[in-house]
Amino acid sequence: MAEKNENRLDVTLQIKEQSKQLTFINSFSIGRDEKNDLSIDDRLVSRSHAQVHLEDGKWRYQDLKSTNGSFMAGKRILNAEINDGNEIVIGEDGPRLIFHTFVNKDLNTQHEEQRTPTQIYEYYFKDNHNPGEHTRMIRQVFEHATQKAKRGYWIVISIIGILLLGAVAVSYRQHSKLQQQQRLAEEIFYKMKQIEVAIAQLPSDQRSENGTKLESSLLQEQRQMSETYDKLLQQVRVHYKKMSEEERLMLRVARIFGECEIIMPPSLKEELNKYIVLWQTKDRETYVKSINKAIQKKYHHYIVHRLLDQGLPAQFFYVALQESNFDTTACGKYISKKGVAKGMWQFMPEAAMDMGLRVGRKIDVREFDPIDDRHDFKKSTDAAVRYLKYLYSGDAQASGLLTLASYNWGRTRVETLISEVKRNPQERNFWRLATDYRDRMPDETYNYVLKIFAAAIIGENPPLYGFDFENPLAAVLEEYNSE
Repeated sequence: MAEKNENRLDVTLQIKEQSKQLTFINSFSIGRDEKNDLSIDDRLVSRSHAQVHLEDGKWRYQDLKSTNGSFMAGKRILNAEINDGNEIVIGEDGPRLIFHTFVNKDLNTQHEEQRTPTQIYEYYFKDNHNPGEHTRMIRQVFEHATQKAKRGYWIVISIIGILLLGAVAVSYRQHSKLQQQQRLAEEIFYKMKQIEVAIAQLPSDQRSENGTKLESSLLQEQRQMSETYDKLLQQVRVHYKKMSEEERLMLRVARIFGECEIIMPPSLKEELNKYIVLWQTKDRETYVKSINKAIQKKYHHYIVHRLLDQGLPAQFFYVALQESNFDTTACGKYISKKGVAKGMWQFMPEAAMDMGLRVGRKIDVREFDPIDDRHDFKKSTDAAVRYLKYLYSGDAQASGLLTLASYNWGRTRVETLISEVKRNPQERNFWRLATDYRDRMPDETYNYVLKIFAAAIIGENPPLYGFDFENPLAAVLEEYNSE
């Protein structure tokens, strides 16, 4: 009879004088939102607070950049191994989580460094459980060695001990090195983002066609950091289980949009997959027709060139897909006090005038207006790129996804929401907004950002997702970079 492959984690949740016990055998999420596997209704708990997952036979606790944090032994933690009896406190004096681990002790699924020599001996040579194939093999080697000679027995035991100690040492070094590489990679990524913000905020009168000395120096430093980051990222990925092409594309596009892929919340990955499926099914026809239209009219060429000229991600191209399906005559569904959104980029009248566009007389009428610049492809695109640049280089701190949220919800609203967060890329990013502030962000904005994100992922490799055309931006990017 084979040994049971059981990896169980018992969790005792204590809130003031009340407590309850739960048992998990798979990864689970912790947060205030009822959608979490372990929902905790307490003000110190973020909507999506933490994720607990099993990695190489060990349970790990990952704080999802929560507002009030997670504490173990009085120290704030972001990512920590859970051992039997560990206690994690949410906030400085909030709900307490007490963990009791029960993991399969077969050698082929666990790290031997968790056991003492006595435990190893009792496991393999005491007749106190139903042995699996691996255990029976070890016992057979032992019995054979004993029959041959006492000297041979000790040789075999010595070899087993040396192998176990070697495995422990290698595993520890690899784990420690991986953690160091991850921390260093994250640090370098956000230093690159700080440089990007600095470049984006350079006044236009300080920039020339060939670039100023300051800008050139910043760009050189950013390139060097990028090379270092890529090398570290490659080393980190060697330690991860093999990712699918879909997973790689998701992380790649996250980085394009200015987010650190190493710390992308697992819950957000799951949400994002739902929007990818939405484009593949319900909105498939819209995606295909809209992309084909953009290519036929060469909208993609003009839009991408304008974006890249301003140092913005080319994937902002998909904003026009989400806003209007690349329709220059589009008029918004709703008439607000400020008028009707119009054109490919769906500018409201006030925002359009702020960006230098002429607005027609039919401000509050859902009709195409030929004298309204919002319906002019090139004029409205130039204005949209200027507006995206303004958002990107300001409070969004070079986060492409925060920029999208501002474009949809309004700059002032997003600024107010993130004003509580320090003004630097490591603190101000969409991962933080989508986890700690999700309950204060409208569903419309959350859906808007993830749908554009999903559209961009599909656009990197459409055939992978069942579409019969190639990356619509690839040729334009190649042309631009060769100029």
